[in-house]
Amino acid sequence: MALSLYLQYPNAVEPNIESLLTSPEEMLDRADKQEQAILAVADNVLAVFFEKVVIDASDGNITRGAVVAYWTTSMTKALSHPTFANLREPMLEALETTAFADDVFTAAQMAVEVAQNMGATPAERLELLTALFAHPEPSLIASLSKRLDGWLRRRISKQLRNRLRKLGPDDLSRDDLVGREFEIPESPGTSTLVTEDDWPEGGDQPGGVNWRARMHRDIRTAYTGIFGRQMQYQLERYGFIKKRWVSRQDERVRLSHRHANGDTVGIQESFTVGKTFLRFPGDPLGPAGEVINCRCVIVGAGRR
Repeated sequence: MALSLYLQYPNAVEPNIESLLTSPEEMLDRADKQEQAILAVADNVLAVFFEKVVIDASDGNITRGAVVAYWTTSMTKALSHPTFANLREPMLEALETTAFADDVFTAAQMAVEVAQNMGATPAERLELLTALFAHPEPSLIASLSKRLDGWLRRRISKQLRNRLRKLGPDDLSRDDLVGREFEIPESPGTSTLVTEDDWPEGGDQPGGVNWRARMHRDIRTAYTGIFGRQMQYQLERYGFIKKRWVSRQDERVRLSHRHANGDTVGIQESFTVGKTFLRFPGDPLGPAGEVINCRCVIVGAGRR
């Protein structure tokens, strides 16, 4: 039975409702399937979304509002199937406040400013933007730095070669023309790049993901919070007086969530997770360190 049906039972008592809402295996499985379905449709619109951003940015018409609108519009169409009826509105609302679209705008704006400062041609600007949003790249931040670094070096070298061709023998002996401005940059090296190693250990590391993984992080975080809020509502609706925190119990679970696994509290109470309190997994009121990429769920643990 689909998750949407679990969350839309009529008020009449459903014979299996207690077993469904109290089963960690059922809830983890349903949450995982629903999340994967959302990620799949998001993957399908990612390339088209980037194409719109690149076109606007290459024309000099990029705005933060437009990028966010492109993303939410793309996801609105992607989530139009009846399967997502119960999740569409809260998911779209959540995506408007997540950082993915904003990060895309910032990267595009940075690339455009660099290209303009270096006197890039429209074709060169388009080439840089297209390369920047090649989402299979292994690292978002490292890719951005590498693309800009390599492109700048090629651009500067080209400008210097053009200037040198216009100089005669006498010009090359002038002291005021000999110096830093005529040093041909070396080839890009790893020492000049920003990588995930430059981010603090244990912190949020956007440099360690590509664009697709960055997008997945936002959607997973938003979905976990939506699922948790809907489960909270259903547990209250069906008379549960307690709820239990359930983690995936795999190597990806952060330590604080592993410790919270199995904790049981009153239905209106919050769980103690790390050094904070969360009403349910993905609680939007919680700190980023305990919410981002969370895959936990809650289940019922006792009815009136």
